[in-house]
Amino acid sequence: MKNVYFFGLLLFLGCFAGYGQKKIVIEEFKDMEVSGFHGGTEITDANIRSFELHVLKEMGVEKVVIKNGMGGGSSPGQLDGGTGITRYKVENIPVLEGNICKIELIKGQDSKTITIKVKEATAPNGAAQSPAGTSTECTEKVDLFQQVKDCPDKALEDSFGLDPADFGKDDVIYVYDFNKVTSKRRMYKFTKNNDNDATFVKSKVNLTQEELRAKKQVWIKVANINRFMNDVSIADSLFYYNSKPSALFNRMFIGDSITTLGSMMDKAAIQSTKQNKVNDILTQLDCFNKMYTSLKAEMIKAFDPCQTFTCCNTVDFKTLSLKLNEIRTAISVLQLEYTDTKKELETLKKEKTDCAALVKDEKKLTEELAKLKNGDAGYDIAKEKVDKMKACKDDSPTRQTKIDQKEMELSIVNGLDEIKANLPTDAQLKQLSVFLLNMVEQNQALIKGPIQLEGNLLDVTININSRDSIVAKFGYPNFSDKIHFAIPVYGRPFVSFSSGSFLAPDKRLREKTYAWQEVNGAGHVLTESGYSNPVAGFSALVNVQWGLSSYVGLGPSVGVGLTIEEQPRLSYLVGGSLFLGKKSQLAITGGVAVMQVDRISKNFESAYESQTVFSETTPIDYYKELKVGPFISLTYTLFKISKSK
Repeated sequence: MKNVYFFGLLLFLGCFAGYGQKKIVIEEFKDMEVSGFHGGTEITDANIRSFELHVLKEMGVEKVVIKNGMGGGSSPGQLDGGTGITRYKVENIPVLEGNICKIELIKGQDSKTITIKVKEATAPNGAAQSPAGTSTECTEKVDLFQQVKDCPDKALEDSFGLDPADFGKDDVIYVYDFNKVTSKRRMYKFTKNNDNDATFVKSKVNLTQEELRAKKQVWIKVANINRFMNDVSIADSLFYYNSKPSALFNRMFIGDSITTLGSMMDKAAIQSTKQNKVNDILTQLDCFNKMYTSLKAEMIKAFDPCQTFTCCNTVDFKTLSLKLNEIRTAISVLQLEYTDTKKELETLKKEKTDCAALVKDEKKLTEELAKLKNGDAGYDIAKEKVDKMKACKDDSPTRQTKIDQKEMELSIVNGLDEIKANLPTDAQLKQLSVFLLNMVEQNQALIKGPIQLEGNLLDVTININSRDSIVAKFGYPNFSDKIHFAIPVYGRPFVSFSSGSFLAPDKRLREKTYAWQEVNGAGHVLTESGYSNPVAGFSALVNVQWGLSSYVGLGPSVGVGLTIEEQPRLSYLVGGSLFLGKKSQLAITGGVAVMQVDRISKNFESAYESQTVFSETTPIDYYKELKVGPFISLTYTLFKISKSK
């Protein structure tokens, strides 16, 4: 929380420049010394690596040059300036002797020097230190993050980071809020009434009552999910309602048929004593450990259930990598310089072993010398051995002290070698840095879309499972959840087949019957005996329907009917239907039926109309006549649901 406040304060102080929190403002063309950034922040080796130089345009400065240790220089990158200001981006500025660096301002033939004083780092004992030729300030709160950027607008928080400007009126966005408070987890829907609306219409969703129009396109987002702790996936499918034509319809219409960084070892000469070099390395190790620990602490935040991810950060990997390689180089150089110490220790230990053998034979050597007189054969040899034995005894304490000192020196070097072996590799450092670069707001959400609604049913499954590796490493409880919902899609025309019964009561479609009637024994006349029963029978329809909602639709229908009569007749049916239902559907159809009707032949029709008397009866002739009449039909469809690939 303190870091967030600190960043916010520095951003506020540097807001008119539009860049970062570290800047040096030059208001006069003169030689000057600077020891702090604009706003009072002290300049140190850690924070001078990247800053902005702001020069007032009214000064007429034509060029800015960063001076290096060899007398040469380089020009910093020029940025877009504000009103009355020329801005320069200064990076990797060299720190010269005496912990200063210089920037030269050039105007015509005149120049002025800006001397930047960098606070000198101190070793743990308070003495000024400059390990491996660099100036370093290392504190507990090491800041290895550069300017925060690309932060989402706080006004978007209520919209789970969705920006209304990115969506139109045909977009429907469903957001599952994986809230840290379990009771607050639920689904929300965001829509816009018009493409130019600056705000969303936000609503809580009852998925059992949700419907979608086919012209819409759908986005699905899981928000407030920690993707480092949990695996999260969104699977979507579109289902189609398919139906097959009935046997009657078939017969009449169709017929039956997925490089490690190079080493940057710096072989710079080391100008201090061996012991000072050890102290330097220990200081560097202490500094690096604080920096590396601060990065690991940031990584741990990713797995904090209460942690909200930050905006985009740029991790200063370069600083840490350089320090790591400086430490490795310094240890390697120090080990080379202690080669002579190892040889001296080996010599001292051999002397100690040889002397121990002589002292062990002290009594024997003394007795041998006592038996001889000066001038006797072997006297000189015996005396030399006794003198050497006495010298060994006299030198033994000093020799042992030297051995102890050199063993202690080498033990420190050996310890540094073990530390070096356990330092993180460049690959590990890269992995940690990349991890932190990805610990951003976008990794607290997963979004999928746009989904085109081509089918009849949108089926969505959201899976959220804790990562096994995180559960094992950090001791988090296992978590597994699945959110499944299916939303009907309407408003898109589709074809269906239905079958059932139809009724055509109009007399035009009924057949008129005739019979011979005897007339007073004089003969027979042709009389009308009545009508056939109202037309009814089986029907089979093909429908094209548009959904008014997921349960109600309208559309035209055509098909055939087969009457239930002694001599069944075929009827062609054309009309409009009201469709009720979803996975199984009832169609109420009304329209016209076209069918053949038996009509009495013209001769018999004339005889009937004139009531001609026939002496004998003959079979009555009929012919077929095509007639049109209204019908009503009730048919049913049971859909077979298929899934999109």
